[in-house]
Amino acid sequence: MSLPRPVSVFCASLIVYFSAGSSQALVIYGGNGLGNTNDPSGGLPWGNAGSVGGASGVYLGNFETGSWVLSATHVTGGGAPGITLAGVFYAGVVGSGVQIRNGDNTTTDLALFRIASAPILPNLTLATSRPSSGEVATLIGNGGVEGTFKRWDVTTVAGTQNDVWTETASVSASDYVGYTVVGGIGKRWGQTLYFGSGYTFNVNGTGPTANVITSFDAISGSSLAVGGDSGSALFYSISGQFVLGGITSSLLSLGTPDTAPPGGAVATGKTFGTYYNLNGYADIVNYRDAILATVGSATPIPEPAAAAGVVGALVLLTGFAVRRRRITCR
Repeated sequence: MSLPRPVSVFCASLIVYFSAGSSQALVIYGGNGLGNTNDPSGGLPWGNAGSVGGASGVYLGNFETGSWVLSATHVTGGGAPGITLAGVFYAGVVGSGVQIRNGDNTTTDLALFRIASAPILPNLTLATSRPSSGEVATLIGNGGVEGTFKRWDVTTVAGTQNDVWTETASVSASDYVGYTVVGGIGKRWGQTLYFGSGYTFNVNGTGPTANVITSFDAISGSSLAVGGDSGSALFYSISGQFVLGGITSSLLSLGTPDTAPPGGAVATGKTFGTYYNLNGYADIVNYRDAILATVGSATPIPEPAAAAGVVGALVLLTGFAVRRRRITCR
């Protein structure tokens, strides 16, 4: 599918909604909660995306220092919880967790850990550049999906966090549209529009993290990560090759309206180019050198015999609990 370009780019006060360890996942505008659950082919590293606890992570590949997984710090807690890939659980190596740091040594919401055995999967390429605003990117997440389609009229009320969302069946009376979020169907991919870089967020106190942002639009196929998609992978297509561009860190809102849709729903403006919810991702371009300094040089993909004997395990699923924090983009 092909998504049109957004009509404007903003730099505004945002609110971060985050829910470490919850189980929701990709919401796709115009979807019915059933699609996009198989490898779309075309070179997307579908097999490298997996589940980490009740959230997500991505297998980076096999390197001279071992086999590494990348996720969000607020998912791993800085530890090595292991990852489930294609129904197989790969145990983490105790003590291998590494929290990526900024140049000033402050911590970030980006974490690595090693796994004890190497899946037969390719090494990912880390992005060295970002797309232009409005270019299509691809997200792979786990869990819940779009439920009931909603329309809302929003009444602005003076003061802080007083705005009122009223559900309406009227197209003309509505200001925003969106979906409830319901139980999951497993791994899912979706397309989203790259919005921009230069944002810094501190999610769950993990540290100031350079972010890129993607938008959620009222157009068929537009996708939004929510809840347990934390730690999931955002890919750019650069010169015909998929490269890892971001690790999902947060669900954002513009802060206007200054309250969230009722019932944990997600929303966007009913007119293309107007927004409410967006996603923030730890920016791989910014942290590429720090990641490679930890994992070292790539080594060949192991032969099948080297990856045999791995046992399966459960993927945790928990509820959707949201807190929020007001922040300002930089």
